[in-house]
Amino acid sequence: MQLLRTIIISTLLIASLSARAQEIDARVTVNHQKIEQTSDALFESLQTQLAEFINNRQWTSMQFRPSERLQCTFNFTVNKYDEGSNHFDCTLFVQCMRPVFNSSYTTTLFATQDNNVSFNYQEFDKLEFRTDQLYNELTALVGYYIYLMLGLDCDAMAPLGGTDLLQTAQTIVNNAQSFAGKGWKAFENDRNRYAVINDLMDSGMEPFRRMQYTYYRSGLDTMNENADRSRAAITE
Repeated sequence: MQLLRTIIISTLLIASLSARAQEIDARVTVNHQKIEQTSDALFESLQTQLAEFINNRQWTSMQFRPSERLQCTFNFTVNKYDEGSNHFDCTLFVQCMRPVFNSSYTTTLFATQDNNVSFNYQEFDKLEFRTDQLYNELTALVGYYIYLMLGLDCDAMAPLGGTDLLQTAQTIVNNAQSFAGKGWKAFENDRNRYAVINDLMDSGMEPFRRMQYTYYRSGLDTMNENADRSRAAITE
């Protein structure tokens, strides 16, 4: 009886720590209405694999309570699919909602539409990811956006608090220069993934990043404590 009790307590403790460890609560959709004569199972597998990859991975060493997790949307629209090479060309809409402290609502932290998403995927492929060695353009893409959003969230929690995480996103971009797909290359255009993260890490953007903290942490998060002071911070 004592052994059973110990096992139950240990299991609950592990489950509790696991729940606190995850930073992201993501909803993934793969819209393939433009693609004909291809089994739905492939796209369903991709959607399931991506959701598990994002939600079951611990992306940082930080501990997030369930109520603190970032609510994210990854909406892939498949524009082209080549069955012979398992190649996808997609449009990706990414959105991140940040919970507002001491409230029941969230606020948009980041949203973008990436029109140059391309990758290879075969049904039941294992999705693997390392920031220092990138072999998979799909997981590199997802990792880039997750670290970008986590960095912005930490900027909202402390002045320039997301620097390390944004540097990780920048490392991913730098290590993705050999990928054939668009969106990664330096000077390709001024709005691609490379341009966005390099602009954010530029010293000239520090006022914008510090503004994130003033707006979210000193403004929205304290609205229930002192509304006038919080509105003044947001106005500033």
